[in-house]
Amino acid sequence: MCFYKISKANIPGIVILFLTFALVYGANSLIPMGFGDDYIYSFVWEEGQTFYGPLPETARRIESWHDYFCSLWEHYLSHSGRLVNFIPVFFFLWHGKEYFNIFNAFLIVVMVAEIYWISNRGKIDAFFSPSKLCWIVFMLWALSVGFSDTFLWLTGFCNYIWPSVLMLAFMLPYVREWYARTGHPSIDGLSICGFFMFISGIFAGWTTENTGCWVILLLMAMLWKKHRRQPPITSWAVWGVSGLIAGYILLMAAPGNFVRLSEDVALGIYSNDFVSNVHANWISFFTALTFQLPLWIFLFSGLMKLRPVMDKDTADAEFAVIKGFAALSFCSNAVMLLFPEYPLRSSFPSLLYLIIATCIVARLQGEMNCSPWKDGFKRMVCMLSAVYFIFTVCVSFYGWVKYSQYDAALKETVVRFKQEKGGTKELLEIHRIDTPDWVYPASGFHSAAASLKENPEDWKNAAYARYYGIHGIRMTLEKQEAGN
Repeated sequence: MCFYKISKANIPGIVILFLTFALVYGANSLIPMGFGDDYIYSFVWEEGQTFYGPLPETARRIESWHDYFCSLWEHYLSHSGRLVNFIPVFFFLWHGKEYFNIFNAFLIVVMVAEIYWISNRGKIDAFFSPSKLCWIVFMLWALSVGFSDTFLWLTGFCNYIWPSVLMLAFMLPYVREWYARTGHPSIDGLSICGFFMFISGIFAGWTTENTGCWVILLLMAMLWKKHRRQPPITSWAVWGVSGLIAGYILLMAAPGNFVRLSEDVALGIYSNDFVSNVHANWISFFTALTFQLPLWIFLFSGLMKLRPVMDKDTADAEFAVIKGFAALSFCSNAVMLLFPEYPLRSSFPSLLYLIIATCIVARLQGEMNCSPWKDGFKRMVCMLSAVYFIFTVCVSFYGWVKYSQYDAALKETVVRFKQEKGGTKELLEIHRIDTPDWVYPASGFHSAAASLKENPEDWKNAAYARYYGIHGIRMTLEKQEAGN
């Protein structure tokens, strides 16, 4: 494993990654903190605090490391087991979103590189095929359901992209080790520390409920199959999976999970009727599958074309990884049917693993010079994809600029109101953002704008009011042109 010096051969790939960073950073710079969660988590999470109740006027912002660690621990005990996910949430809401914007763009570039490396037999280097990078970036852009919630919303990003980066980094050495038996270099010479893999496994497993269990099963199956064909199993691999299991137990057995579920059922947010939950989640399940359908078609057609032209040993090794990631994708999506709620952003890990599977198929097609699609058709698809990408990016930035202008005007209004009527019990009334209805669908469903509620006692409104030090705020049904 080594990072080569940048040469003329890999400059185009580095440029693609830099442009990806610039695109994501530009978008993040326009997106304000999300109404609701981002404002709630800006405050110290107190013992016994409920998520959906309005913050008390005595609530205080996170201002020290003591506040930070206490919030992490109390949140784990009373609301959610995703402690690792909330490490950056509380940190960046404490220190400022401008630092998060850099962190966000950097991690997305890292995630794109990880997808590339895993699909390239776990080989880590600085040589990137520009066309493959563009393929990965386009799929993440075009096929992510709830893009804004996953990529741009601070709390959402830390609950889906951040844990995905951790999990892919953890899986990289396992993928590399799997291919070592097919004649590719092993990682034994790296002397990977078992303790380091155990700790890494804890962090990776302590992240997302709908993926950790399937990754554990996939890695255990890979180790078992490798042991049967080429014993013994390396010790670091066993330590890593052990850490992954330990992390997943810490995630699922967290006291906060049970506290939150009981509160949600009591408030009627979730039903304790298992059948009703499954029925309600079918729409999200099939929506995610619909967005992923082009990749599934590409995957199955590619496998059918590749099987006859590959030798048995190579095909067995490659197809096992492809099927493993495809199964990981489907199971991560399907298991959400059993959850109390299936927000569309939860389908992101499913898309991520499916992209890896299709990238492996694309690599094999290039190596075997075997594709089920004619060159003319591929050129047409590439051209249409480029047009779609450019058009939706432009429309999305138009929507994000409008949102940014609206947020800036709103903050000015809040400051004036606080100066004139601070300390009174009067409510600030604001208008909704007036973004044209065509923007959201024309942006490819990327340019979404959050809003407050009419009820000033709503937990989102209360958190916003506490954040800016006013008594209360309500949003009227009237719309206001952004920037006015």
